[in-house]
Formats: sequence, C-alpha cells, structure tokens
Amino acid sequence: MVGFPHIPAPVIGRDSHDVTKWGFGLSQPAEREMFLSSLNPPLNPRVNCVYRSATKMTGVKLQPTRFVRSVLKSFMADSGLEPRLFGPHLRVMNASKGRVDLELDITKDHTNRLKIIHGGTIASLVDLGGSLAVASEGLYATGVSTDLNVTYLKSGGKVGDKLQAVAECEKIGPTLAFTKVTFTNPLGELVARGSHTKYVKAAWKGSHPYTPPEGAEIADEVD
Repeated sequence: MVGFPHIPAPVIGRDSHDVTKWGFGLSQPAEREMFLSSLNPPLNPRVNCVYRSATKMTGVKLQPTRFVRSVLKSFMADSGLEPRLFGPHLRVMNASKGRVDLELDITKDHTNRLKIIHGGTIASLVDLGGSLAVASEGLYATGVSTDLNVTYLKSGGKVGDKLQAVAECEKIGPTLAFTKVTFTNPLGELVARGSHTKYVKAAWKGSHPYTPPEGAEIADEVD
C-alpha cells in the first residue's frame, strides 16, 4: 500500500503550487492517481488538472529550452497575432543562452498569391524570434520593439515545406537588446535575415533568470 504524505486541510482546493508541494514525491502515475482519489474533500477540477500536468509551477528555475517554450506559450495565449498566424505550426526546437532554433510548417495562411511564403510572415517571425532570443537570456518579459529590419534573398518555401530559423541575441544591456534572425529553406539555403532591437529596461524589473512569474503557464518537459 502506498503511503501518501499528510496534507493539511487548508491546502485542499488552494492554488497549484500548494498541491504540487505535497504531491511531487509521488513520481509514478498510478501513485498520483491513488493520491488524488484519496483526498477528502477531493481537489476541484481546475486544481486537479493543474496538479496532473504541473503547468502552474511558480518560482521554479527552468532550463533554457523549456523556459523559452513557456514564453512562446504565453504569446500564443495572450497575443492576437501569433496564435492566428503561427499557432501549432511553429515550434521551438532548441534553446540555449542567446540562441533559439525555430521551425515553421508552411501552410496556405503563410503564403502570398505566388504560393510561396509571404514576406509578412517572415517579418512577423523576425519580431517573434527576436523576442524569444531575449527570452533565451532568461527574461520572461521581452520588452518592446524599437526597430525591425528584414532582407529577403530568395524564396523561403511553399505549402508543406518547413522553414528553419535561428534567432540570436547579439547583445543585451540594461536598456536595449539587439537580436538577429536568419532563415533557411528545406535545401539549407539562406533565404532571409532580419534584425530586431528591443527596449528591455522594464523587463528586468523583478525578474529572476529563467524563472516564470507566478501564475505563468509552463511548457511540457523538454523532449
């Protein structure tokens, strides 16, 4: 019989990190299920769901890829443009300090009337990619844009192709961050490059490196 940790009554039904604080010792799914079913009164559905996925952890430092994926998750939840233009078709493949590797599945919504990827799609990726490059330095808030430039060299691909992008933070200071994003087509050819400068002074306030703020949704564990 599994021995479950004692949970004080005030914890039941409270926010997720109270629940996970007492339940993380149960590493096996079967143990967690038994633990959840043993609670009296049971957890409300919202907290139960959060407990299972551990997506509302706060004050926890993440490794860069998971942190950047969590920042992207925030863009997809709270922004108007990114979820409609990119949605599940854009992925953070890997991230390290100062660098993020991205991949986009090109769909019809990303193309122009020539049936190749639209320049506006690439420009939007320079904007978002620059923000994620700032996030790769450990900032959850990524500041606001001061300028953005794009140079188009050749076709980036058609529907069904995958566009690869590398976003890098070349320099970050107390006020400004300077980023660049390069794009390659399925043949590995350089098709576009962009630069994006961001004002990050406010983003530094109260931030802790690679630590999402309270209430932030956390991306799943890195593959």
